Amino acid sequence: MLCSSWTYTLLWWVFAASLYYVTLRIAECRAARRPMPALDDVGFEYTPCIPGLTRVCDYIGVLGTVWMLLVIAFGSGAQRELIRAMLDYHALGNVFSTSLHSVTILPSADFRESTVPLMGGSADKLMSNHTFNFGMFLRCLSLVHGLSWPWWLIPALVLLYSWSMLCTRGHYSVDIVLAWWAIAVLMKVNPSLVEPLL
Repeated sequence: MLCSSWTYTLLWWVFAASLYYVTLRIAECRAARRPMPALDDVGFEYTPCIPGLTRVCDYIGVLGTVWMLLVIAFGSGAQRELIRAMLDYHALGNVFSTSLHSVTILPSADFRESTVPLMGGSADKLMSNHTFNFGMFLRCLSLVHGLSWPWWLIPALVLLYSWSMLCTRGHYSVDIVLAWWAIAVLMKVNPSLVEPLL
């Protein structure tokens, strides 16, 4: 965990979200002034284009948010701390992504606009926060509810979700691979999510 209290977690989350959206808007404006075709992506060659999966990917995020709010409202103190840790790392993911799309602006892949305005536009969102947050959500879900999942289940579900993201053309393969590394590092460094890192 990165912050010592809910107050600091919320301040950190608001700062990271604001930084993400402001820098993304700057990247969008720069990319719109210099339109480029979508990049060649090997992952697109091996996955069908299924625009409708954009809704599925977005709705999973909405359901995850509802679940978090329910745990905050009705969960135990330990369960709420897990949600707080997840918010800390969600913010860290936004800062990581910001550090990438602020310095290298890639053209967005050609795909249907998202139903929730987190994808789309002129600039690629380097590192798939959708994929990173989905992996973290699965880990947090298992910890909050004490689920004893086989070791391969979370990687398999993240892989399936990643395939869905590629099919939407909402991210390049490199964005998803970056998210895999971020998830792997987080799970290695802090598998319980709540150990203080700073």
